[in-house]
Amino acid sequence: MKRFTLLFQQIDATTSTNEKVNALQRYFLQEQPANAAWALYLLLGKTRKRLITSRVLRDVFLQISDIPAWLFEDCYAHVGDSAEVIALLLKDTPIEQQTTVELPLHHWMENVIPTVKGLASEAELKDRIVSWWSVLDSFEVFVLNKVLTGAFRVGVSDKLVIKGLSAAYSIPESVLAHRLMGDFEPTIAFFQQLIQQEEDEQLSPSRPYPFFLAAPLEEERFQQEPDFSRWQAEWKWDGIRAQIIRRAGEVFIWSRGEDLVTEQFPEIAEFFLTLPDGLVFDGEILCWEGNRPLSFNHLQKRLGRKRVTQKIMRENPVHFIAYDLLEWDGQDIRSKPFGDRRQLLVNLLNPLDSRWISYSTRLSFDTFDDLKLLEGTVPRAGGRRIGAESPG
Repeated sequence: MKRFTLLFQQIDATTSTNEKVNALQRYFLQEQPANAAWALYLLLGKTRKRLITSRVLRDVFLQISDIPAWLFEDCYAHVGDSAEVIALLLKDTPIEQQTTVELPLHHWMENVIPTVKGLASEAELKDRIVSWWSVLDSFEVFVLNKVLTGAFRVGVSDKLVIKGLSAAYSIPESVLAHRLMGDFEPTIAFFQQLIQQEEDEQLSPSRPYPFFLAAPLEEERFQQEPDFSRWQAEWKWDGIRAQIIRRAGEVFIWSRGEDLVTEQFPEIAEFFLTLPDGLVFDGEILCWEGNRPLSFNHLQKRLGRKRVTQKIMRENPVHFIAYDLLEWDGQDIRSKPFGDRRQLLVNLLNPLDSRWISYSTRLSFDTFDDLKLLEGTVPRAGGRRIGAESPG
């Protein structure tokens, strides 16, 4: 716990990207796999259920301190975070210190913190929380409080975490990013598999590739481009960005938020089962009728449901527009030129039922002004915009 808290402090204390990466590199090189797995889980912001509310922590603190509620609220108004307020105020709040050995991060996460779920009374909960606070320093209390409330965040992006891990183990960032896609269990076995030097021999069939998301076009850079033939422009539809994976006799549909949404689009999953194994498509899921998209409101009627009824499917029909082909015949083809991947995609989709899938339309242009003119023709109700990328 102390080593992880120190890492948190080092990251929080600097705005330098290099210093953050160096701190992460040192941590992963020195830490045991059991703790490193949990640190990675927390740093990447993986979902953990809230065990205790901020209000409960506030009430527990007020019961053991001489500070009146109004003063606590005034402190909160200045700081803006209950977990931090409590950690700061505990410095001057006498608590009976308990004798204990220092516990590692994985022990806190696996054996200590989960015990709150089995407590029968508010008095037991209060005693348990206070006993934890009594053996931790101020910053450790802050980290613990954020974990308990499910609000743990740290000032470092996923990309920098992966960069630090890459520097520690000399594994390409792209390989680590792929291995970390989706959810994972923070175990020793997982971490050891993550940092193995050789490629995965048995890739998890459901694992998606990192999403390559759209970004605003740098107009000045684009206007200086001497060879427009290196670029492709197409409509970018406003639906649900998704990867559809056909592997191991199954179909998996992932949203860009790394949520598995297969059950929300059962008819698309059923269609993709007719395709051969070893394919991964990147594209957009929209509600679609005839040759045009329906409003996003139609799509929302499917999202978050564990079961989509026949009525919902009938009233909100869906369609997948493919932007790219990431895997072909079980092989990662992301390193191939975009033009080659595009041709494979077109050849694959042309014979298929266009009710369920189509590929994005290439737009013809010779100058940047041509693109601006095309952008001006986009109908608002169509939910689309210009996207351009360099196949090179």
